[in-house]
Amino acid sequence: MLRDAVGVVGLGRMGGNIARRLKDRGFRVAAVYDASPKVTQELAAELSTAAADSPAKVAALSQTVLTAVSDERAMEEIYAASETSLLAGGPGRLFVNTATVSPETHVEMERRALAAGSESLEACLLGTVPHARSGGLYVLAAGREGALRRAQPLLSAIGSEVRYVGRAGEAGKVKAIVNLVMNVNVAGLAEGLGLGAALGIDGELLLDTLRHSAASSRVLETHAQAMLRGVYGRFLTAEHAAKDARIADDLAQGAGLPLPLAAAVRAQFERMLSQGLGQEDHAGVAQLTFPGRLGEGARES
Repeated sequence: MLRDAVGVVGLGRMGGNIARRLKDRGFRVAAVYDASPKVTQELAAELSTAAADSPAKVAALSQTVLTAVSDERAMEEIYAASETSLLAGGPGRLFVNTATVSPETHVEMERRALAAGSESLEACLLGTVPHARSGGLYVLAAGREGALRRAQPLLSAIGSEVRYVGRAGEAGKVKAIVNLVMNVNVAGLAEGLGLGAALGIDGELLLDTLRHSAASSRVLETHAQAMLRGVYGRFLTAEHAAKDARIADDLAQGAGLPLPLAAAVRAQFERMLSQGLGQEDHAGVAQLTFPGRLGEGARES
């Protein structure tokens, strides 16, 4: 009954759209679960699948479970030594963990899965919500090669490319570096545009100049207009950007490597949290740098 059955735990914008993608690609999505019962019921009805009341129920109904939770606390909950966790769903399962958490957390969850007679694979995702829906994610996989082979059909359905980077924890390290570079770009662009505004330079003139210079980047194309207008989408919340910055900064400190920009970016996104902007898009860091905007709050497009 469980053969080829897939479950999804964590039904936010990424997890929910991954579940939809798997359904579209012919996978038998056996059950879904989210900490919000309302979200669980709505997606289960949409996909005509079981609305589980715990991660354990998803694991009981599925051979493979993809998890897409928000942080370390959520990972601890779904892998806890309890009757409702994934580990209570029975042995022989494969857990594919996509959360952006510390490398140490991925290593620990693999240990717990193996101790329970199951397997886990770290699958860090690069891309946006539309990529999740269309199968265009770039997947960094880490863990045991046997787990990778089991997960390959699923990963190929959600990713345009799957890159194996080694043992558990290694994918998390690579993603932390990717997020560090992205967040430095975002914060730097916010400061440059904010300085331009303070100096009375026309924003569109400044953008066009940046596009024709070595300062051009993908972040310039995806974030600059929102920063100029002060109206933001929902690409990545400041709360998540702050978490990502902490992971990179902690890794640098653990390696004994001083990274002043990593520390500065961490401080800037944590400042957003202190200003009540945690649920705004991370491009809203421009609220801290544009003259007169601090205290206004970010507007959502």
